[in-house]
Amino acid sequence: VTSKITVDALSKMRESLNKLPEYEGVTYNHLIIKASALALKKYPRINSALANDKLVQPSDINIGIVTAVPDGLLIPVLKNADATPLSEIVTTSRGLIQRARAMKPKGDDLSGGTFSISNMGMFAVESFSAIISPGQGAILAVSSINEEPVVVDGQVKAGKVMRVTLSVDHRIIDGVLAGEFVTELKRLVEDPVLLLA
Repeated sequence: VTSKITVDALSKMRESLNKLPEYEGVTYNHLIIKASALALKKYPRINSALANDKLVQPSDINIGIVTAVPDGLLIPVLKNADATPLSEIVTTSRGLIQRARAMKPKGDDLSGGTFSISNMGMFAVESFSAIISPGQGAILAVSSINEEPVVVDGQVKAGKVMRVTLSVDHRIIDGVLAGEFVTELKRLVEDPVLLLA
């Protein structure tokens, strides 16, 4: 399920936050992690998985951050992302990713994931579908941000746009629920002050 999201407001907020010491180095991925965690809280079925032919509904929202390493991918996990303040997401995820890239993850860095995000925003990728991580029920693929014509109050203007694609295990998550989740994610990203609440 793919949605087109206008990120002009998100971009302005990121620029403002980057000037504050506690948010230094904040990336779009940090903001998408927080938005996804809040959307998962509203639609917890997206955070579920199938194990031994039974639905497993975790109580925690632990987001795996798909990270490129020299010989493939590692997925360090940011625990309790919905309850973690954005400033802490910035510092904690930075440490997780640095350890993964150095091939020196801590004992529990790679365990406990309930949902994953694969961000290819650094490449000229307009949209893609990511493969669901084993033991999870869904993954979000995040594309690059590009300037495109957008309509605002009946007027066409240039806007910053990204596309996100949610892949789900259709045995436990149907298309309607996937659409509701992506719609909520879009709402949060397009009104990003909600990520600081």
